[in-house]
Amino acid sequence: MKNERGQPGPIEASSVRVAELQSKGTRVRNTKRFHVVNPTSSSYEFTWEPLGDPNPAWRCATPKGHVLSGKRGEMIFEYTPDAVGVAEAFYRFRIASQGVDEIFLFVGSVLEPDVLLDRNRLDFNALMLQGHSTERVHIVNNEHLPFSFSFDKMSLPAGGNADGEAKGRPLLDISPLSGLLPPNGRAAVDITFCPGDERPYNFNLVCNIRKKPQVLNLNVKGEGYAVHSRLVVDGEAGEELDLKPLPAVNHVDFGTIYVNEIKKKDVTLVNMGRFNFDYLFGRNSNNPMLQLTGGLSGSTVRKGDRVKLSLDFRPVSPINLDGTEFRCTIAGKYDYVIRVSGRGIRPALHFSFDRYDFGPCFITPPGVPPVAEEVVLRVTNQDPSAHLSLDCTSEPMCYLTVRASSCAGLTRTVTSSGAKLCCAAPSMGKAHLLNTQGDSTYYIPARATDLSVRISGFSAPCSGVLSYQIEIFEIGRASCRERV
Repeated sequence: MKNERGQPGPIEASSVRVAELQSKGTRVRNTKRFHVVNPTSSSYEFTWEPLGDPNPAWRCATPKGHVLSGKRGEMIFEYTPDAVGVAEAFYRFRIASQGVDEIFLFVGSVLEPDVLLDRNRLDFNALMLQGHSTERVHIVNNEHLPFSFSFDKMSLPAGGNADGEAKGRPLLDISPLSGLLPPNGRAAVDITFCPGDERPYNFNLVCNIRKKPQVLNLNVKGEGYAVHSRLVVDGEAGEELDLKPLPAVNHVDFGTIYVNEIKKKDVTLVNMGRFNFDYLFGRNSNNPMLQLTGGLSGSTVRKGDRVKLSLDFRPVSPINLDGTEFRCTIAGKYDYVIRVSGRGIRPALHFSFDRYDFGPCFITPPGVPPVAEEVVLRVTNQDPSAHLSLDCTSEPMCYLTVRASSCAGLTRTVTSSGAKLCCAAPSMGKAHLLNTQGDSTYYIPARATDLSVRISGFSAPCSGVLSYQIEIFEIGRASCRERV
């Protein structure tokens, strides 16, 4: 340090008065005030003279003046530091008429204002590309004075997204970039992260507080990741066809199939990335003949996993699928449009008749083989290019007659004309018979005394069943499979 002569070394004066002042930050004007009392009966003039090397941080606001008799005069010194450190200045106080000569040492130092961030680190973790996330930090002012702040634009990442903007958003956005901190208050700052590349990010943001020597630093981290998905559908030759997201439109054609045929196309969603993602299938119309089966229409695909669904076309009547669309949304951002086409038509078959009445037929006595009545049904394939297969799936039909006699000699006959048996043919004298409405069951055991068939229609007082006869004839086992 320099002495009052402006030379390095100790102070040479025998008496030095010291005045100290502390400043909250730099470029802040601080004032030191004190009084000089005149106890004499006459007024006098005073002067302040700088000694040694003047220090620009110190300025005397009352370099000279008068002090009246019995009064006091106010002395004002201003301390405005530009840098952190100790600032010293020597001044000589003179009253020439009184022979007063005093040396004053003014010492100033800078204190760091109590202004800080409520957190110094900000981690956005992993964020999908073209997505954005916002976090809020606060700049806290614990001083009784206001301070202005501003973020250094040079500490922000450069714009333009190959490390920059995605959909018009900067990689890192700060709002506001500058502002005023009220005394003993705080200011909110929103930090928005919008990654444009699949990589980790690390930024050190610099916030300048006016009149504060030290800057505030905020470390911001984040990572950008992309959804690596693959949506494939079966092609006509059995190969997998990759579907493309919007604005592309994907087409799936089921071609032309016949009514009651089934055609399926597998739709597989593959997650090839490092993060799980959600998917959701929707459609523009609800057609029961075209269904998405095999799994949930909306769920989560874990990393490295796949979900396999199936588009099932099952026409039960003539239909045209043109205009039907499925939409698959992946991770809420990527949309795949699947436009489905296909037709369900009736086969070009012609039957010589679809209903035939055999009319009255003779019933043969018990033990005599029945007389068969036959008719020929001709089926013609009128399609010039396609072969058609016939599959008759009806169950065998049996003709059953129960003839019962009562103790009064009356006879009652119950006939199951066209009724359906539960089995192909009764065995061991037993038969289960449902009538055409399906609401009556006949059970015929082997012994006459166990007969449980309800035979009604006897008018005589004695209505007990004395004897019965059973005749069963199989009249049509329909199990044909022909190619026309």
